[in-house]
Amino acid sequence: MVSNIKSGIESRIDASLPSYEQLSYQLDIAKNKCKGNHKGYAVTPSSSSETDSTLGAITMDHTFSVTLTDSYSDGARSQVNDQAKSEVMVSLTDDILTLYKDITANKKSIDSTVLLINDLTVSETEFIEEEKLAYVTCSFTVKYKLNI
Repeated sequence: MVSNIKSGIESRIDASLPSYEQLSYQLDIAKNKCKGNHKGYAVTPSSSSETDSTLGAITMDHTFSVTLTDSYSDGARSQVNDQAKSEVMVSLTDDILTLYKDITANKKSIDSTVLLINDLTVSETEFIEEEKLAYVTCSFTVKYKLNI
């Protein structure tokens, strides 16, 4: 079940943000060596809890996190300064919002058991200076139903 939802979210990222590629290291972003122009993503499931269930079905609230990365040293932005960092911060946040709109509008294409996607939280942008890489993590709740 969780693997289906994770795969569905990854498919929506591929559809709505086609310039992003899955990161090799999903949990430790700093391990990804990203030289030049690189946009990446990681999807990780985290905590879950049972909510109001009905006879014959279990309803779960499951938090998923998506991390988007982008370099800020490519092309015209090769001179690292506050403007380059500011631009990549805005770009990553815009991309998070684009993705969130897509997955909420297409929740049934993620998995047929998904009932609702809500509670978006977006972190502050973080920077890995030696890699000239910025990343933002968002989390949201996926409510889904399991038949028993």
